[in-house]
Amino acid sequence: MGREATGFIDYGGRRGDGRALLEAGELILRGEVKARLARSSLTNPRIEGDALVLDAPDGRLAIDVGAVEAGRWIEALSRAAPTLARKLGIQADGPVWVWGQTDDIALNGALAESGPAHPGAAALHLAIVNSKDDLDSALAERGDADAALWLVYPKGRREFGDAAIRATMREMGYIDSKSCAVSDALTATRYGPRKT
Repeated sequence: MGREATGFIDYGGRRGDGRALLEAGELILRGEVKARLARSSLTNPRIEGDALVLDAPDGRLAIDVGAVEAGRWIEALSRAAPTLARKLGIQADGPVWVWGQTDDIALNGALAESGPAHPGAAALHLAIVNSKDDLDSALAERGDADAALWLVYPKGRREFGDAAIRATMREMGYIDSKSCAVSDALTATRYGPRKT
């Protein structure tokens, strides 16, 4: 989904060199011009000279990325953003084993697209962890199943966050292969056994 480009940015009366990142739900501008713009707020994508030009909340947004790259951005912007279920690999015909509880609307909506399963019968595993004890319990219950494992945990700097989870999983022979935002409050990282 995401695209990334560097170039001269002109937006909302601010101009300068920067980086543009297209994410599933937003366009992020970094550098001399900073902004976070919801994808839904960006309209009328077009190429003017070597610039990608969009209509945005604070007026005309121009990112000088070159005409060819601007065309690629227009293609990416025209595609619907992937659903959370798609990003996590949840499918209607692929049952998911879920460990833990959440009241997160986005995650529960994605999980509703598939049925529950026992660890050995699941096409995908997902564990909601808030502590090392949660992680240890989820891994013990999962056993030696081969299915990909998504670990879902709160965003932000925490005693038990991304770095601690990654270190623990790597010590246990797992490697992270993908991450995605789940919601404003949660993030997820996919793990699988390290190939030897």
